[in-house]
Amino acid sequence: MPIKTKEEFKAAWDKMIRKWPERSLWKNIQTFVNLIDDPIDWLKEKIHGAHLPFGYEINISVLMVNRVPNTWDIIRKQGDYPNSDPEDKEGD
Repeated sequence: MPIKTKEEFKAAWDKMIRKWPERSLWKNIQTFVNLIDDPIDWLKEKIHGAHLPFGYEINISVLMVNRVPNTWDIIRKQGDYPNSDPEDKEGD
């Protein structure tokens, strides 16, 4: 997930403000957090699945929204896991 440009951020911000009255408070908070956490998500995507020496990789699926199943094995053998998708979920 690339970090939003200034124009993309403004468009997403305007959409969030426009839909604010239609959503619950919790959904509005989630949308706001998702809008401002792009740099954090980018960093998590770079770390998740990073290869370590001797055939191991880093797994931080527990910190990500759409990684199912979430597992607590922070260092695991390299492989094709169901939670190894390349991007974290993006909200609307």
